[in-house]
Amino acid sequence: MSNNIKVAILAAGFGNRAKKYFEETGQQEIPKGLIGDKKGVPILKKLLDKISVLGQIGTDLKVSLISNHKFFDQYQQWIAKNYPDQITIHDNQATTNEERRGALVDLADLFEKEQWWGEKIIVLPSDIHLESFDFIDFKNFCEKHSNGMVMVVREFEISEIAGQKGCAQIGNNNRIISFEEKPEKPKSKYGAVPIYYYSPVAQNALREYIKDKPLKDVDAPGNITKHFLSQGIPVYAYVITVDTQDVGTPDSIKKYLELE
Repeated sequence: MSNNIKVAILAAGFGNRAKKYFEETGQQEIPKGLIGDKKGVPILKKLLDKISVLGQIGTDLKVSLISNHKFFDQYQQWIAKNYPDQITIHDNQATTNEERRGALVDLADLFEKEQWWGEKIIVLPSDIHLESFDFIDFKNFCEKHSNGMVMVVREFEISEIAGQKGCAQIGNNNRIISFEEKPEKPKSKYGAVPIYYYSPVAQNALREYIKDKPLKDVDAPGNITKHFLSQGIPVYAYVITVDTQDVGTPDSIKKYLELE
């Protein structure tokens, strides 16, 4: 195992909700991670700029992205133009939403192809806009809690969590004591933000968890959290107070387009 953090980016979603925006505007459909703000800066570029505090991408900081087949060429062309020979990209071969294998299967596949099993890995979505995020502090927190998984959470209104986000209850020492995926009646105000740290312990559990699981159990990164808790694998909450925005619905895309 190397001392350097690795970054895995999940970009294999088909953007079913976002598709409505492109149909309404008559624009060519593009993957959510490449949607640009008012100045044309894609979500993915802003995310990569933020993680660059962890090291120079391609040398000190290894970054790999997994896409579906539908959007693979667009991501590949963008990476070749903006990060030549710095970011690796993998195609999960799914051409439709019905063919998707689930985010957790994609994640394990990326670990396998990169031979990252046993490394220290941060997992990010390609379509999250972070107003600010201290990745150095996050990395330090993760390294102090390296016997399980770390999940980023923040406070939301209960109505924002209900039926929409994973919900965590937090005990002593930032340890998550219960977790529900999109509950109708949330038990806390802490909603999951899809940023994770997978220690080698969590990676081994992931590899076992995805075996023979139906799509519904592997289709969101947060689905594995309850399994970890049931197996006694620690899951820690890294609590943030800054705003985050998942860019996926037509309204959230319009909001992102207005950002400077």
